[in-house]
Amino acid sequence: MILKNKYFYVAFLLVVIQQALVGLSTYFIGLAGRFAYLEPGRSFYYIVIFFLSIAACYVFGSSSLYFRVKLSNSVWSDYYRNTLTRAKEVWGVNSAKNKEMVSHWIIGESLPTIEEASFYYVEIIALYLNVIFTVVALYAILGTMITISLLSCMVVSLSLILLTKKKVKELSTEIQSSKIEAFRAINKIWDNAFFGMKKHFEESLVNSKDKEKVYFDNQLKYKLIEQVVACLPVMTSIPLIIYISHHTVMMHPYIMGSLVAVLPRSLQLYQSIHAASMHTTQLMVIRSKVKNLEHFHTTLERADFFNDADIRIKIHCHSSGLNISPTDLCGVLFSDSADPGRYTITGPNGTGKSSFLKKLKSQLTNAILVNHENQIGVNDDVGSSGEKIMKSLGRLFADDAVRFFLLDEWDANTDIENTKKTDAIIEELSKKSIVIEVRHKKSIER
Repeated sequence: MILKNKYFYVAFLLVVIQQALVGLSTYFIGLAGRFAYLEPGRSFYYIVIFFLSIAACYVFGSSSLYFRVKLSNSVWSDYYRNTLTRAKEVWGVNSAKNKEMVSHWIIGESLPTIEEASFYYVEIIALYLNVIFTVVALYAILGTMITISLLSCMVVSLSLILLTKKKVKELSTEIQSSKIEAFRAINKIWDNAFFGMKKHFEESLVNSKDKEKVYFDNQLKYKLIEQVVACLPVMTSIPLIIYISHHTVMMHPYIMGSLVAVLPRSLQLYQSIHAASMHTTQLMVIRSKVKNLEHFHTTLERADFFNDADIRIKIHCHSSGLNISPTDLCGVLFSDSADPGRYTITGPNGTGKSSFLKKLKSQLTNAILVNHENQIGVNDDVGSSGEKIMKSLGRLFADDAVRFFLLDEWDANTDIENTKKTDAIIEELSKKSIVIEVRHKKSIER
């Protein structure tokens, strides 16, 4: 997903150049320190090259950050479209609960995860390249022994990363799932605050507190592992580097100038190793999150809309005045010569009238299904739910490309006057299209 994006390769190339320049600048400042006393003119020459290298580093580093933003924008844009396209292929996931879940996931989870991943995927490369190029430069300036002592820090770091890899992956999944649960618990507070009693509101607060505690506890467990992995290698290698540096300077006094000159870079090297260790554990978390993003659509709850319709469902054909079965209606709809008309689905609550409409929608390509849970088109209708569905129907009825209109309780929140007006429009529409409706009101005064 991220590694296949063209902006990743651009950002990758830029950080390679940037970190190569960092290594060269370390080499140049080391040479400047070596010649500072005996050849100040030559030393100044290397100082000038050092500053030019640093200036170029900032240019390439800033360019890389710019393309990381383009990377995250591009990946997220592709991701949410692909997720919704994949979900559309499985009609069983069509539910209000899944709609809320997908919305939370795309906005609250996938967006920050992709932004993090776009940064860390490139940043981890930059950090390891920084360590490699800096170590090479220090080897050229200070020799073998000091370089080996620096590498020991990295070896300890990688060993700790491997030891904690399994636990970090487990925590990453737990953090992601507990975060979503905490968000869902917060939504419940709103409904209970305004529409429930005081005890319901208090229960929702307690429930939310429990969910957030699980999320926070998982975060803290991960952070503890992360910091141990990041700090322990540095703490264990510092005594070694001090001892070897002292031994090397005693044997080769001329190295002292170079050693002093590169001390700031040695400090930055430790910071890079610390950051690389920390980012590597974070990258394991992020990779697990990204993997979960790719498979999210498969975790949605699925309902079976394709069972045989309940025998208690009756369908009234307005043109003939007769009641027909769901099977008879399907026979009419899927025939090439289906005539325009209006059909009203009736039956007790819980018999699957709405599910039957969803089943029809999944099998009819030039059909739309309108209910109070969805909004078809890109217009943002305002007003009450009844007003919004009236505006939506007004637009959709004017679309000649729609052959089948599936209306699920379109009159649930409309007053008598608007119900009469819309009913008359539907009756007129049924002369050129096929309208199949589930009514909320059993009858209206005509």
